Amino acid sequence: MKNISIYQSNNISSSILSKCLKLYFFIFFCWIFLYPNLSYAINFDDIPNTSFEKKINITKDILKTENGHIQTCELEVCICNIDDSLNVEGDEMINFVVTYRVDIIPTWNSESPAWPDEAAHFSWIGGANHNSNVKFWEVGTLASQGIDLLSVTGNTRDLVSEVQTEISNNNAENLINIQHWFCPDGITHQACGELSFEIDVSEDFPLVTLASMLGPSPDWFIGVESLSMVDGDGLFIPKITYELYPYDAGILSDNSVLIGDCCGREPLSVPQENIHLITTESGETIGPGSLGQIVFTAISPTLTIGTSELLNSVIEIYPNPVSRNLHIQTELLDFQISIFNLKGSLLYMESNKSLIDVTQFSNGLYLLEITDKKTKNKLIKKIVVEK
Repeated sequence: MKNISIYQSNNISSSILSKCLKLYFFIFFCWIFLYPNLSYAINFDDIPNTSFEKKINITKDILKTENGHIQTCELEVCICNIDDSLNVEGDEMINFVVTYRVDIIPTWNSESPAWPDEAAHFSWIGGANHNSNVKFWEVGTLASQGIDLLSVTGNTRDLVSEVQTEISNNNAENLINIQHWFCPDGITHQACGELSFEIDVSEDFPLVTLASMLGPSPDWFIGVESLSMVDGDGLFIPKITYELYPYDAGILSDNSVLIGDCCGREPLSVPQENIHLITTESGETIGPGSLGQIVFTAISPTLTIGTSELLNSVIEIYPNPVSRNLHIQTELLDFQISIFNLKGSLLYMESNKSLIDVTQFSNGLYLLEITDKKTKNKLIKKIVVEK
């Protein structure tokens, strides 16, 4: 039989010792975390895919070295998650975004074949920027429910729903939903609005699809389908002008312009036809020529295609990544240097400098633009600041 008094005594002593140790460690860790000038650095070179957590809330700076990562936490504490997959070039980790101004330029007018009436317009515009995993409409295929509703009534509701589904599936990024008419010259309907709007396009989702009903019409529309905003080298194209030819959505069999605006659904094409470009042979009374242009112009930051090649041979920029001084070696006599953040905001501008102190910038990715003042040619480079 156990000696009850001895057992209880040992248990109480053990409990007291345990509580004292806990109190000691609590005081020790409080001193570590709350001492005002304390900072620490941890090298994770030999500990890939490591996570640790300290609870208090502190700012954190992550610095990468050639052999791994060093994370410096300067009090008040941080949650540090170090993953070896971060050991890549800085610009490979960035989904670079460019803002485009989109200008709709209707050339549809009273001299065009089958000009309808005083309500002629391009209706609401719907679409998205997306990747190659999805198409929202395509010539030679059946129209989706979203294109069906848009081409017959001008309403983007169902197309918006389709885009939102693909955003959830990580195939699209930004919904485009402009809810006013785009009207040719001479049309002054109260539904007419601005002929320009802006969209954001990223490297991961570089394709743009848009659609807008020709109003009034049975089921005709204009638009662009999976138009790439980047060239074969992966560089954003500064300006694209695209002709707006009319398409038949294949929903209704009527081939004449409607009298008045939308939204009848008779007679239906049975079976439903594929989307097709309107041509002289296809029999519709509209077209077959272009009814206008859509122009995409990069505005944030301003990019100029092809000029990089002209300046690459006469400009050398190093080091990159850069921690303190960025050197610019060039044969140009008169040039301007501009540095933008990824939102296109101008952070720095100087002329004819050969050395730039980057310690004024936070760690991250920036755009360096060098402009030859004589020829106006530009060189645009991504630079990574790592201090």
